[in-house]
Amino acid sequence: MDYQLQNNNSGIQSLIELGMNGHYPLFPTEWFVSLNLINDSLISKSDKEKTHKILNRLAQHRSLDRKRTILYSLTEQEREIFLKVFFNMVEDKLLSKKPELH
Repeated sequence: MDYQLQNNNSGIQSLIELGMNGHYPLFPTEWFVSLNLINDSLISKSDKEKTHKILNRLAQHRSLDRKRTILYSLTEQEREIFLKVFFNMVEDKLLSKKPELH
């Protein structure tokens, strides 16, 4: 799945790079507890579009606090979809840098 941002925002790319190293500064630990990543293939096209809109909103802000505010304003379902797509972005980036992991 290709989740690349069309505008290639460096702030979002930095968050993906941090995620590649296991650091997720935007997400509190409790968000990971109930997250089910096993069914990530169930992400619909409309969910991807919603996530892209959220990423564009995040890209408009420089501070992590403002980005967190956007994420906290999401419903639990939107947040779960966003996290799944974000983790897929991190995974895609990892696999593109280390093809031997395929």
